[in-house]
Amino acid sequence: LTHNGDFGFRARLVLDLGKEHNGETGNLYYYDSTGKLVFVNAGQIKEDGMVSLTFSHASDYVIVIDNNKVNESETAEIKEQKRKSPKTGE
Repeated sequence: LTHNGDFGFRARLVLDLGKEHNGETGNLYYYDSTGKLVFVNAGQIKEDGMVSLTFSHASDYVIVIDNNKVNESETAEIKEQKRKSPKTGE
């Protein structure tokens, strides 16, 4: 996106994460200005591999696929992680 900051509305991101992830959860995070991951929301991955997630501002985002939806205690731990480049296969 070439936009900077808040959109003024909720946008929906719909993407194909693969049929092999059917029933799992796609957890959406963004990197804040200090490089920490911040949880935005989560969506269940459908049979066709599609997930729908909402967001409201332009940023660098990452989706973590998990068997479970992230809870608040896990979110606090993830917020403390610094931004780093993922390794192949992560």
